[in-house]
Amino acid sequence: MSKHSLVIVGSGPAGVSAAFPLVHAGCDVLMLDAGTEGTLNPASTGNLFDFRQQTASMQAEFFYGKDRQALLAAKGQSPKLRVPHYHYVYRDFHEKYGISTENFHVTGSLAKGGLSNAWGAVCYTYSQQEMQLPLEAYQALLQSYQRIAARMGISGPAADDLSAYFDHTVKTERPLTLHPTCQHLLANYRTQTFSAFKLGQPRSAVLSEKKGDRNECRLNNRCLWGCDAHSIYNAQFDVVQLQKHTHFKYANRLFLQKISQSAQGYELSCQHLITGERQTLTAETLILAAGTIGSTALVLDFMSAFHQPIRLQSNPCFALAFVMPKFLGSSITPKSFAMGQLGFSAHLAQHALTAMGTFYSPEALLANELIGFMPFSKKGAMEFSKYLMPAMLLANVFFPGEISAHRMELVQTQARAQLKIYGGVPSHFERAKKALLALLINALRRCGAWYIPFSCKVPLWGSDIHYAATLPMSTQTQPLTVDHDGQLVGAENFYVVDGSILPTLSAKNLTFTIMANADRIGRAIALRKKMRDEASGQA
Repeated sequence: MSKHSLVIVGSGPAGVSAAFPLVHAGCDVLMLDAGTEGTLNPASTGNLFDFRQQTASMQAEFFYGKDRQALLAAKGQSPKLRVPHYHYVYRDFHEKYGISTENFHVTGSLAKGGLSNAWGAVCYTYSQQEMQLPLEAYQALLQSYQRIAARMGISGPAADDLSAYFDHTVKTERPLTLHPTCQHLLANYRTQTFSAFKLGQPRSAVLSEKKGDRNECRLNNRCLWGCDAHSIYNAQFDVVQLQKHTHFKYANRLFLQKISQSAQGYELSCQHLITGERQTLTAETLILAAGTIGSTALVLDFMSAFHQPIRLQSNPCFALAFVMPKFLGSSITPKSFAMGQLGFSAHLAQHALTAMGTFYSPEALLANELIGFMPFSKKGAMEFSKYLMPAMLLANVFFPGEISAHRMELVQTQARAQLKIYGGVPSHFERAKKALLALLINALRRCGAWYIPFSCKVPLWGSDIHYAATLPMSTQTQPLTVDHDGQLVGAENFYVVDGSILPTLSAKNLTFTIMANADRIGRAIALRKKMRDEASGQA
């Protein structure tokens, strides 16, 4: 049994962000990780539209997989969940955590870098009210936002109508070039006055300038299919940097199955993913960064909190499509960023909530992805897509987590514990959705974009892949909560640093905030550890 001073579980954005301040403070850190890895398909280089000139068989394997599994994926899933290159990111997650769901689609990762292997990269900052932190802790969080932004690189405008959602002290690089449809939409928006709708360029963790070994975005439309320039941030990059430090060790292919209290602190029972061998190690200080679902499952088991339903928040979402008549029949844009190009907020005063979302061009998507957005037969949609695609805009819209009513519980069975997740929304969701849809249709029409009838699609709850607030930060010292420094109530030196500890889930994309909060907590742990070691030395 190996003994360790400090163990971090998980190599995603939260795990690496907690690790850096600890390593820099001289703490010995072991990062324990399932660490599944994939390799970039050699075809994922150059411009996407050049590749589409290749043979049909090459394209079919690249876009749909050897066994065409992408064509069999669940209806309503995000296109990125069907990309063959990313299958390693999601593989075995449900099985390892014993997950079963009702009316809910859950996505998680055991991969090195976690879900940052396939994220949207949009970054916003949370307000003090949203984080429910005392002023001193929130000021520390703002400093952590600045450090994280400097480390990973964020592109976006210095100021626009979305500035209220991104703290002005966080520096950004120049914004990425917009697709012509997005340029036109934004230009038209700036000639109008809106009371409840705001539009601008999102701040994205995508380089517009070279940074170390990472290149600036090449605008080659391949973002969805794998970024060979490494311009889109991935926590794997930080694992590589951490491994250069003498105080850091990385142990992958180990899946943490159970946490138990021990005389040395915490006993961690793991299984090697390749050999199946059981391994046990101990940690004086434990930091969970296994993602909201994984960390919550481990904590529920550790606390023997079986058959106790707890609330899980996500961002109920929907997608819809618009067409800009000005661009009908245009040629495709060969050089473009193929993810969220414009961000927006929409305030519903009658429901006292603000939704947020992104607009993007569908040109990098396959034609079959667009069928559901068109009011035609499948054959007609495929035929018209080549004319409509250059003029189309797709939108992803996210409600705040308060408009979700999901539950999760750990159920003890004879064979093994099962994690059950039940999806749902409150009764007023449909009214709020209709009001939001009407607001967006009206705003976009004023900007020269027309809603495609019947294109609004609501996927299964959980499809947003934004999960949070199961072990919330709180001052109440209640079971299954953490303090403002992420320490689990009733478990000294046991910390959680991922999305599970957010007190609530805003409609803003959450990863940047998770990273900054993990950095803040990592610094607090390093300080506590230093004070404890000094006190021990004096004794």
